[in-house]
Amino acid sequence: MPTRDPLATPYLDPAVVARVVAMDDVLARNAAITRGYHDLAHAVAAILGGDHANWLVFGQWASAEARRSLLGDAVPAPLRPLLGPGVSAAVAAGNAAVFGDVAPPFIRFVLAFVRDPAARTERRRAEAVLDGLCGHPDVAASDDLRRAFAAYVDAVQLGAVIGAGEADPSLVRRRAERILVANVSIGAHEQVVADPFVGRRSRAAGSSRWPPPATWGSGSPTAASGSTATCRDPPTSRERSSRRSWST
Repeated sequence: MPTRDPLATPYLDPAVVARVVAMDDVLARNAAITRGYHDLAHAVAAILGGDHANWLVFGQWASAEARRSLLGDAVPAPLRPLLGPGVSAAVAAGNAAVFGDVAPPFIRFVLAFVRDPAARTERRRAEAVLDGLCGHPDVAASDDLRRAFAAYVDAVQLGAVIGAGEADPSLVRRRAERILVANVSIGAHEQVVADPFVGRRSRAAGSSRWPPPATWGSGSPTAASGSTATCRDPPTSRERSSRRSWST
């Protein structure tokens, strides 16, 4: 049986993502979102490598878990008539909001390397890809997204060096570290996106442990609107030392 090309997924079309997010049937939408995370995770792995999970793998798991709330299973049975609908509505909205936020920059990441395969091995071309990714407003406005995609691009190039026969264990470790930085940074950004919906879910379930709406987004790791930071902010001394070992 032929292996399916991960880059042939329709989810690499932003219009498909937009149509999925706009679906009215919440269960059908959740299924489509979970499938979208799956397909995009494999598409990113085709560029980044599949030996380490990228953030979309965790997004797929979280979306599948969200289905329990949509079905009402996350609320104890005696309370479902009172609390179930509110919890389900908040989870459904959050599920769509996070996917609609995170899928487009990952699509641009994949397509940038598809269009310029040399960017996997040539640092200047990789920096041009990174500048293009960070030039988009939704990435430029977020410190976490800029950090994430800078780390993913580093990991792509490190993977190419390792794949070419460079056996230095420090490069293998460095690549794993950069993927971890990227995943954690995406997670931090998406938590900001999800927080209002988490608060709505918590209030629907009668909990008082979440902060009031006025505080949502305070202390956000995202940059202020109009930030002029770029994906290529000056690296730390450790990063400079590491890059000299592979970016010749």
